[in-house]
Amino acid sequence: MNAKSDTNNLSSEAASSANAAERPFADGDLGRVQGLLFGDQFELINARIDALEAALAAAIADMKVDLSSEIDATKAIVDQEISDRIEAVETVGRSAGSETTRLQRDLEKTTTKLDKAVATLKTTSKESLAKTKAALREEMTVKISQLDADLRDNKVDRHALAALLTTTANELAGTAPADAADQAA
Repeated sequence: MNAKSDTNNLSSEAASSANAAERPFADGDLGRVQGLLFGDQFELINARIDALEAALAAAIADMKVDLSSEIDATKAIVDQEISDRIEAVETVGRSAGSETTRLQRDLEKTTTKLDKAVATLKTTSKESLAKTKAALREEMTVKISQLDADLRDNKVDRHALAALLTTTANELAGTAPADAADQAA
């Protein structure tokens, strides 16, 4: 019988290799003995393992849902922060651009005013210099004319001076003043 049961065991094992995982015990007589000895405990252990697998699967599913919701919340926060930063950078860029434009306009206005002031100063300086030059020329001309007139008024003719000196020399030498008057004439 053992040979027959061994053959039955081999053929049933080959035929039901797919069901081997579902069967807890060996085939044949050995399987029946194992079933009688450990059957209730095995079913209880299998039930517990199944319950643990189900609880583990549920916990994993819950963790996946929680993790997914945390990832979504974090992604939303990051997206909002990115959006806020982009908006802040754009605002600063617009503000800096308008401020730069305003400063450039102010610089151009100031440069134009400075150019006008320099041109006015040049014109005023030239005019002032020309007026001062003309006034000095006129003043010097007047002074030269006055000096010329003074010199002409104070000038003594050579002949008159020679006659005067001759008369003075004659008087000193003791000659007659009448001769000197004749010589002067």
